[in-house]
Amino acid sequence: MSNESEQQYINALLAGDREALRRLYDEHLPGIIRYVKQNSGSEEDAYDVFQEALLAIFKKAERGGVQLTAAFFTFLYAICSRIWLQKLKKRKRRGVTFSEPEEYMGTETEGIQEIMEEEERFRLYRAKFRKLSESCRKVMSLYFQKVPMEEIAKLMGFSSEGYAKKRKYQCKEKLIGLIREDRSFNELL
Repeated sequence: MSNESEQQYINALLAGDREALRRLYDEHLPGIIRYVKQNSGSEEDAYDVFQEALLAIFKKAERGGVQLTAAFFTFLYAICSRIWLQKLKKRKRRGVTFSEPEEYMGTETEGIQEIMEEEERFRLYRAKFRKLSESCRKVMSLYFQKVPMEEIAKLMGFSSEGYAKKRKYQCKEKLIGLIREDRSFNELL
């Protein structure tokens, strides 16, 4: 599906198009139900998560802040999974309950907004990471996997651990530069 047709989901949310919303539920809710049920939740939990995600997307779209760079389902799934993980953390902290206390109800939308902003920052990071040279991507990936610098030097065929550190620094600076050059960078701070 093209980005234009994927954007139609956003437009349908904004327009309140009931038929498009029904299709959205029919096409995407089953995947979210599967995910939530496989991760200690119920079908009711999945409905709640799905609706919270759609509400968050709607609010963000109203402000003109949703630009799809991936399939709508990928975007929706990422938001739903973050919301569900957030709910699981709350349950773990205070024990599993079946009704949410009123004191937590007001913070849900704010938390969802933070999740969406974090998702957008991560999407920007991934896009810029892909623009790095293959060598830089490999060095940075190994570094993120906490591979020791000495091992990175060997795997990459570098002459020394010191050069591996220098190369990692150069690649990191290149990535930071690419991210800062992006016009959406300041909006995501």
